[in-house]
Amino acid sequence: MNPLTNIAIQSVRYANSKINRLRHQLPSARKSLAAQVEFLNRCRDSLFESCRYTIQRFHPEHSVFPELPVDSDRLNTPVWLVNPLDGGLNFLRGIEHYSTSIAVFESSRPRHAVVLDHARNELMHFSDDEMALRDGRRIRVTPEKPLESCIFGYGSPESLQSDPAGSAFRTPLPSSLMDQGSMWRQSGSPVLTLAQVGTGQLDGCVLHGVPLQSVWAAILIVRNAGGFVGDGFGGDVTPQTSWIVAGNSTVFRSLVAAIRRSEGAGESAKARPI
Repeated sequence: MNPLTNIAIQSVRYANSKINRLRHQLPSARKSLAAQVEFLNRCRDSLFESCRYTIQRFHPEHSVFPELPVDSDRLNTPVWLVNPLDGGLNFLRGIEHYSTSIAVFESSRPRHAVVLDHARNELMHFSDDEMALRDGRRIRVTPEKPLESCIFGYGSPESLQSDPAGSAFRTPLPSSLMDQGSMWRQSGSPVLTLAQVGTGQLDGCVLHGVPLQSVWAAILIVRNAGGFVGDGFGGDVTPQTSWIVAGNSTVFRSLVAAIRRSEGAGESAKARPI
């Protein structure tokens, strides 16, 4: 295993031990929204510091961020992008579906990724010199099959401050997308939704309004499990991307076509499977 991937795994395992303690301190649902937000922010800060401590214990010269800095391409050392707690609203309400993920950039390119599903203690990881794995076993996206038998995931950013129910109801899927597949599911954790496309648990997914840097680790896992990840018009994802689409080649093309119909066709660079 690549040494950087191994350190990333140790980091998320350390975060897992901490989150198991924090879950016993969850505020009551009757607490004020401000109290819940404050607790969630403390948890995220604590988990991020746990990951940074583990990483810099081995590589004190490396940079660790919760968001990629604008000048990250000028840094001469690897950059670690940590999403300490994806699915925070699930965590607050005791819904067992949240994750910690880490993507490692070398020479401005993402080269290593780790995603830990805390509730299932399930580890997904990828490194440039290895294949995408889940708990030590190779993973692949689902094979080609009729769209009517496909199950898709949907993800949107959390907006706990303004709406405890999240933003899914304010940004519903267009009817052209709802017509695709047999079922749509929103889990509350965009990282896990996207990663489950790589493991074959979902046939495809659409994320709307989710920041690219929060799901970089899952993107790497899907691409290296044989899937396609791109924007809503079929191009490569960028920080300005509003739609992130993933799936095998047939699913990817179908979802992109549906988004094009709902939002108008646009010109984009071709999305790459890896």
